Amino acid sequence: MGARRTPAAEPAEADEPVAPGIDTVRVPGGLAALATMARLPSAVMPESFFLEYSRIVAAKAHLRELAAYMASVVELSSLAEPGSGRINLSLDQDSAREKTTRVLALLGWKVKQEGESLVFELGDQPEDDTPQAIPAGWASDELAMVNALTVTKSIRS
Repeated sequence: MGARRTPAAEPAEADEPVAPGIDTVRVPGGLAALATMARLPSAVMPESFFLEYSRIVAAKAHLRELAAYMASVVELSSLAEPGSGRINLSLDQDSAREKTTRVLALLGWKVKQEGESLVFELGDQPEDDTPQAIPAGWASDELAMVNALTVTKSIRS
């Protein structure tokens, strides 16, 4: 069974057309991100992905990281705009700031209030290591994201 290749930064949309007769599997967060979290070679082909992934799971390698990744993807998906898979981040209103703070925490970042400013820092606890690896699987630049939030107070990711 093959998995359809989807750009890492844009997980498969629910309404994407699928060619009839082709076996496909949607991979929450994208194939590249899951491969990164499973520490599979970056060149793993969709046709052999699940075989290689199954070997990692059968060997009980990286299970804690994979479980944390899956939990983060599920929660991030619940924070996305319905049907788009995209998350708007904003610091303008309290409810948007809470959502943005939650998204950043799921990616291993801390948001702290210092005087009138918000300060973004990488989490420094052991449990922050796994979430900090997630954006790499999406080919996302989390530093650019945090810098954009600092300057513009709002971004679409």
